[in-house]
Amino acid sequence: MSQVKSLYIHIPFCEKKCPYCDFTAFQGALHEEERYVKALVKEIGLYKKNRFETVYIGGGTPTLLSRESLKKIFSSFEFSENAEITIESNPGVSKEKLTFLKTLGINRISFGAQSFQDKLLKILGRAHTAEDIRNAVKWTREVGISNINLDLIYAIPTQTTKDIEDDLQEIAKILPTHISYYSLIWEEGTKFHFDLKKNMVEEVDDELEASWYFKIDEFFSTLGYGHYEISNFSQKGYESNHNQVYWRNEMYFGVGLGASGYIENKRYSNIKKLYPYYEMIEKLTYPREDVEILSNETIAQNKIMLGLRLIIEGAEVPKRYQKRLEALEKLGKIEKIGKNYRISKKYWYLSNQIIREIIFD
Repeated sequence: MSQVKSLYIHIPFCEKKCPYCDFTAFQGALHEEERYVKALVKEIGLYKKNRFETVYIGGGTPTLLSRESLKKIFSSFEFSENAEITIESNPGVSKEKLTFLKTLGINRISFGAQSFQDKLLKILGRAHTAEDIRNAVKWTREVGISNINLDLIYAIPTQTTKDIEDDLQEIAKILPTHISYYSLIWEEGTKFHFDLKKNMVEEVDDELEASWYFKIDEFFSTLGYGHYEISNFSQKGYESNHNQVYWRNEMYFGVGLGASGYIENKRYSNIKKLYPYYEMIEKLTYPREDVEILSNETIAQNKIMLGLRLIIEGAEVPKRYQKRLEALEKLGKIEKIGKNYRISKKYWYLSNQIIREIIFD
């Protein structure tokens, strides 16, 4: 097996489950913390000892874990001197906890900010305020962690163009090194999706949503941020190394409840139920519920799907898709850069549709 240089660790505990979230996460389950961390450490031990170059701890809310639990997790794997070590956090985290995170070797924090409009945070079911976001960024810098990502959402029910503009002005005051800005997805099985079907909430108009996307792009361009992936912006040199592993279709281990991984020609996902997870770990077996052996064709399609999200470098596309590419190039939907292809700027917003046209039409 080739060297796997990236590790994703999933922590499924939340203070409050958001109504739009379909991740594997449980509200009010911290009584399981000790047992879960013990199992997680055992699962990490099932993999060949690697020295990781990127580690991403996501959830859920990983920073809810105690210092002792976080120490145990970090003692179970090794990372290189210049590794990028990211942890997700709610903005309500304390300065003391941030200080501790730095001692573990964490050098990048991703805050689930979502919006600076308190009225929208309430709609999203968030437990923090705009002031919490400002404090979290300030304190993170004060404890010596400069690499900060803010996750934001647009196309929230009742959101207006002014809300978008106000959020952008708030970001301009803070200037985090990285921003992930996603449109709201109405995931099946979430409370938001249920409310939508019952006509209790309304989706934002498609044309308005598209105009916001390009407003966001233009704004970050004027601030000097690179728009390097369909939904991601960064200051120079602060692109997410870990997420680029995904977009470049490179290998990574995924551990923890509901985590997924990619090793050589296999994609796998772990089981999402807590007690069966414990049982499988006790037997020292990989806690997987799904393993897909990928054909060469599927691997090629994955590289296209993921690589075309990369705005600057694009994706290498096999010759068998040449006729479709030429047709899309004539329409101005894609363009060639060196040996690779990328989606043309005016069509970034329709990236998923264009990728389907290349692969499946």
